[in-house]
Amino acid sequence: MAVLYVCFFFLLPSFELLCFVVAIIPVLCFQGTDSSVFTQLLVTAIPGPCSCDSKSHTTHHCSDAARKEVPVECGVKYGPKEGQILDLFGGKSLPHVKLSEIVEEIKEAAEYILNMAAKFGTRSLWFCGHSAGAQLVAMLLFSKWLDQLDDSVFRLLKGFVLISGVYDLTPLVSTYINNSLKLSSQEARSLSPLLLDITSPAVTKLRILVAVGDHDSPEFQRQSYEFAEKLRQHSQQVEYMTVAGVDHFDIVENLQQKDFILTKIIGVLMTG
Repeated sequence: MAVLYVCFFFLLPSFELLCFVVAIIPVLCFQGTDSSVFTQLLVTAIPGPCSCDSKSHTTHHCSDAARKEVPVECGVKYGPKEGQILDLFGGKSLPHVKLSEIVEEIKEAAEYILNMAAKFGTRSLWFCGHSAGAQLVAMLLFSKWLDQLDDSVFRLLKGFVLISGVYDLTPLVSTYINNSLKLSSQEARSLSPLLLDITSPAVTKLRILVAVGDHDSPEFQRQSYEFAEKLRQHSQQVEYMTVAGVDHFDIVENLQQKDFILTKIIGVLMTG
């Protein structure tokens, strides 16, 4: 099993920037200027029929473009139902690198993105993550880099959106998933946002939304609620919501729909 990630940039016409980290696809960077571009990119990241064989899959243009740049394994099933397949685009992935290395790379990428946003005149920036991507984004809250950012750069960072995240990795150590993660109990704890101490005063200046689907598994729901409560002990700007009628996958798939409640809330956060 490979665990991969994708990173999207969504630039609103009013120059708010959303950086979205989604698990299961590799780290690639795209930049759009309107919601239609964001929707096209998001469709590629979500589970569903993709690009490789026109006889058996529906083609997504973004997948076609990405296939020319990186290795890809097509039509990988993630569930028993018809259409529960996705394309896995290569690059550095578990188990070829350790999760702790990917966490450090995300920190470096976040700082680069902030500096890029400042250079381009972006008005504000938000980091968003889904599933294991939410764990990576949440780890940014437990790093000294936040306090070390120049004020002119940090002021662009407005908050975090964490969707159906994994915030406690310790239960995974004894499962087959750890065949790829290769985490010791100590490493799992050190990479679990739910179990770490929040020491950065910068956290109090950020707005944070923790969302989970009401058809997510009980463990996802438990971890999301407990992580939101943990954050609330340090900040009054933390919101928690259970999104009705969605599971672990369509909570992010539905973000391509402008009338989806979570889409609306993220839009209000970014532009409010």
